Amino acid sequence: MLSGRRHCVPRVRPATAGRLLLLALPFTPAVLAAQRVVTSTAVATYQTNTGTDSIFSNTVQTAVLRPESSLQMTVIGALAARAGESIKYRIAYANTSPSVSNLDVAIVDTIPTGLEYTSALPAPAVSGRVLRWTLGDVSPNTNNYIELTLRVSSAIRDTLVVRNVVYMTSANADGLVASAEPVTLSAASSLRALALTQAAELLEVGLGESAPFTLVVQNTGPQTLANIVVHGTLPDGGRYAKGSATGVDSTRVKGKELTLFVSGDLAPGDKASVHFDMAVISASKPSLTSRAFASADGDQVRSGTAETSVRVRGRMSMENRAVVGKVFVDANDNGIQDAGERGVPDVDVWTDDGEITSTDADGRFSYRNLRPGHHGFRIDAKSVPAAFQLADAAAQELVTRDATGWTTPRVTFRLLPKGGRMSSVQ
Repeated sequence: MLSGRRHCVPRVRPATAGRLLLLALPFTPAVLAAQRVVTSTAVATYQTNTGTDSIFSNTVQTAVLRPESSLQMTVIGALAARAGESIKYRIAYANTSPSVSNLDVAIVDTIPTGLEYTSALPAPAVSGRVLRWTLGDVSPNTNNYIELTLRVSSAIRDTLVVRNVVYMTSANADGLVASAEPVTLSAASSLRALALTQAAELLEVGLGESAPFTLVVQNTGPQTLANIVVHGTLPDGGRYAKGSATGVDSTRVKGKELTLFVSGDLAPGDKASVHFDMAVISASKPSLTSRAFASADGDQVRSGTAETSVRVRGRMSMENRAVVGKVFVDANDNGIQDAGERGVPDVDVWTDDGEITSTDADGRFSYRNLRPGHHGFRIDAKSVPAAFQLADAAAQELVTRDATGWTTPRVTFRLLPKGGRMSSVQ
């Protein structure tokens, strides 16, 4: 007599055999360090004279190679900040697999309540409080990072403790989650408050080139502040490019310490922008970090520390010259870009060598790998919006600069409203 279930091949008589049903049992994946093992077994169920019987196939295993991914988020600097001050994060992501690429990688960050987006390298797509970096494929044995700067909202009225969390997705790997250390946010504790942000205008520089930096000082309190001073610390291997500072009354250099004395007072809510260039002499690390803080009223008011980094190429690049510039609306025709005066996008700028670039959403443009020597730059009048005209057309029709490699020339084009002088532009 036949038993109900056997694991051997039964003898089936054609006269008595009935229907034969072949089934594949659900597989059970096992996640390993760098691969997923898929196990599959088939079973055949059939009818005999004495009832239903079945038979199992051998087990088949298939190894699916997967990338070894990692994601980490850390706070760079202090774990506490007041309204108007900045908090900097570093998001590190890697593919440590020896041969498998991470496909269609994306990182998403939802900014915690109490923080506001300021800047990031590389720049994300911004939708409200959600930041998204679409990074594409990440090659094997590759490490990368994102530098993110957030500012404590001026709307903070009490102390908050927040934790920033990021998510990474990939087409051929499990999603990853990373959270930074918690940070404490607090309202400005004084009627006088000062904030400072710092940004590098180039992501990468070579030895012998100059890295341009922009610092923005803001009065976040209700009282006017005087005697604004920016105190900077340059990294090992970097030195201040003499004469490169703009937006200041004077400068003082002592070793790695750079002191910038800002012009004028700051009314509540006002900002002042300061620019300087750092020449890269040597580099023992893959990136150089500049740090700074601002003070006012004889050092009675101080901002938090702001820092930013630039990557350094390992090879000597003396023939690579960079020029940065901006096209903006000088609404009050005072020769500088004040708060509320916006940059003009999509304006074409030509060099005397026939190279052309267009301004970004903030009116900025740049050239890399220029030949050493004297260069001329001019605006294509056809690309200027109809509502504006070039200020000082005779003087700015062709702006000339020297690209030496030890400084990063800055080219500025001012536009005026055709309707006349305005107090501000929104």
